[in-house]
Amino acid sequence: MAIAALRAINAGVPYPSAIRGDLALAYWPLLYFGFTRVLRERALDVSLLWRNLAVVALGLAGWMFLARALNHPFEGSGLAGVATGENTSVRRDFGFAGAFIVYPALALVGIAVMAQGGGRRSRWGVLAAIGTVATLMTLVRGEIFSLALAALVILWLRPRNVGNSARVETAIQIVFAVGIVLIGLIAVNPTLGNAVVQRAVPFTHQAPGAEANAEYRWEAVRSGFRVARDHPAGLGVLDVDRLDAQDIDRGYLAHSGVATLLLFGGWLALGSGLLTLLSVLGRSFHISTPTPWLHSAFVGVLLMLGLYSITAAGLAGDQWVIPLGALAVALRFTLQPLDER
Repeated sequence: MAIAALRAINAGVPYPSAIRGDLALAYWPLLYFGFTRVLRERALDVSLLWRNLAVVALGLAGWMFLARALNHPFEGSGLAGVATGENTSVRRDFGFAGAFIVYPALALVGIAVMAQGGGRRSRWGVLAAIGTVATLMTLVRGEIFSLALAALVILWLRPRNVGNSARVETAIQIVFAVGIVLIGLIAVNPTLGNAVVQRAVPFTHQAPGAEANAEYRWEAVRSGFRVARDHPAGLGVLDVDRLDAQDIDRGYLAHSGVATLLLFGGWLALGSGLLTLLSVLGRSFHISTPTPWLHSAFVGVLLMLGLYSITAAGLAGDQWVIPLGALAVALRFTLQPLDER
C-alpha cells in the first residue's frame, strides 16, 4: 500500500488525495500502536475495560433501537433506503453512521463467552441477542451473513476447557431468543420485519433494487480481478480523476475491499493482505489467553470483518471498520496473563 501511494504521487495524484485514498496505510499502524500503549499500562483494570466496551456497544445499539422506534433517521436523505418490493423500501437506521459494525462484534463476544462455558450466562446471552438483533436491523446483508458464518466458527472451535463447553446450549438459546424477537418485530412492524427476513434468509424473494445492489458489489470485485490481470502490480492509489480516466466506477472502491487492494496494489497487495489475516488468526491459536473466551471471540470478530470486507471497503479502507480491527488485534495480543507480561 505504501508503494501504491508513492506510485500515485509520482503519477501526479495530489498528496492529500493519495493519503486519503490509502487510508489503511496510516490507520492500521497508528491505531494499533495507540491501543497497545494503553493496554500495556500496569494499572489497567481489565474487568473495567470489558465493562466499558460493553456499555459503549450497548449504548450504540440502544440509540439505534430508539431512532428506529421514533422513526428518526440519524442523517439526511443521502442514505439510501432498502428496497423490499417494486415500490416499497425501508430506511436504514444505524443510530450513528459507523456504529453498525460494532453490533456483530458485540454478538460474537457474547456467543464466545457462552460457548466457552463462562459465568453469568444470562448476562452474556442478553448481549449476544442484542448484538444479533441490532445486526439484523441494519439490513446490511454482507454483515449479517458474515456474523452467521463467524458464529458457526466460534461454536465449532474446541474450547480450551472441554468440561465447560456449552456450544449446543448456546446455539439453541441464541436461536430461540432471536426468533422470539423477530416474531415480535414482525407483529409490531410488518414492513421492517419483512425487510429483515428478506435480507437475512438466503434464497428468499428479493426486490429488483436489492438484487441490483448485490450485483453491483460483485461487479466491483470482478473489476478488481480484471484490472489485476492486466496490471499485476495494480494502478497505484486512484483519485476521482484517475478512476474516470481508467473507466472505473467511482463507487467500486467503497463497495469492495478486495477491489481496493487489487486496483491499488495488484496481486501483491491482495496476497499480502490475505496472508497477514491468516497469520494473525493462526498466531492466536498458539499463544495463551488471560480469559478462556478471548481467543474464540477474536477469531470470530476478525473473520467477520474479513468476510465483510469482500463486499465493502472494510479492513482495506473504511474508517469505521479499521479501528475495530486494530482494537481486536491489540486486545488479543496485548492482554496477556500477568506472569507473561
